[in-house]
Amino acid sequence: MNKEEFANIFLKVAFAAILADGEIAEEEIAVLKKLNENDYYLSGYDLEDQIAQFEKKFVARGYIVIKTILNELAYADISDSQKLILLNLAIQIIRSDYVITLDEIRFIKQLSSNLKIPNFIVESTHPNWWLMDQTPGIETDEKNQ
Repeated sequence: MNKEEFANIFLKVAFAAILADGEIAEEEIAVLKKLNENDYYLSGYDLEDQIAQFEKKFVARGYIVIKTILNELAYADISDSQKLILLNLAIQIIRSDYVITLDEIRFIKQLSSNLKIPNFIVESTHPNWWLMDQTPGIETDEKNQ
């Protein structure tokens, strides 16, 4: 799979992760924008336009957009390392707003299933990824005082 094809899948997974809980959190968008600055696959993409397009699709079609993306992944020709990149991306985005919903947990489970990533790999690379060790808006030093 060439860079452009994988970048397209990368963006779809990112947006599906952002939309998995039905809300678009600023922290999630911020993670994507930071990746746009530094990530090999996203160089040259107009994220603002892509964000607007995915928002419109989600408003028009709802969770079907996410299901369609997940179904595409089940048949995509993606290498094992690319599968892990997508899983890492989705977990990073979901955790960024410090709120993990049941829909987001289901999304990650379905993502790993469709990518054919065994549970033991998910658990070993991201143990207890759904647990938050810090309250949103409170720095660790403040929390410990």
